[in-house]
Amino acid sequence: MPDSVASVGKYADDHYCLVPTDEGKYEVFWYERGGKYDFCVYDSESAGCFGFLGLIGGGLSGIQPVLRGQGVRNALGGASIAQPSVRSLIDGDEGTVFGGLSEQEWIERFVVPEDHGLPIGQRRLIWPDGRQHPDGFASPTDRAPARLEPGRLMDSFGPTFTRLLYDLGTPFGTRSLPLDYAQSGYRRWRVLKPTAVWVGPTAPWFGRPGGGKQYFTLMPAADLVGAGFIEEMDK
Repeated sequence: MPDSVASVGKYADDHYCLVPTDEGKYEVFWYERGGKYDFCVYDSESAGCFGFLGLIGGGLSGIQPVLRGQGVRNALGGASIAQPSVRSLIDGDEGTVFGGLSEQEWIERFVVPEDHGLPIGQRRLIWPDGRQHPDGFASPTDRAPARLEPGRLMDSFGPTFTRLLYDLGTPFGTRSLPLDYAQSGYRRWRVLKPTAVWVGPTAPWFGRPGGGKQYFTLMPAADLVGAGFIEEMDK
């Protein structure tokens, strides 16, 4: 089981997590932007492990080489920050990636204290309060149900298990994403069938202005590909 996918014993951004509780139970979930998804609670360690492996098994099917439009190849890859398609989103962004803060100030404010010394990709981040900014939206009332129509072009950062899509070319700063995400793999998608989403502006966070339009899907991108709703485009 790759460490880049699973985390046992603690929360990790963009990972499937198995975490024991103080009550002796075991929580299993996908953790993204401070939120728990596909959340289940088990009464025993063995049951939690079985549930954990079952949840991961569905997501990892996207790693296997398959035909375009029928799954996701290289689910943990994506274009690197060195690619022109990624650089254009960052270079065209006003201000620095730390939002006017020094790197150390940014770390102290937005990285979990125990992880201050860890490198990008391993440190845990402090996300907006989920009650004020559910799923990273500006507010609970600033999101609305919508539908992506066939032919629409979208993009995303991070693994293919993400539920967050953006209009192709949305400036990085308006997404309110940390620098960690700019280095986590960039992908482009084409909508094939009408796809239900929640849509609204992002909350300002990580020293960035926010305000960009984000689309929160009802299932991970990998599952949308497998079901024929979207397909990954060439980088």
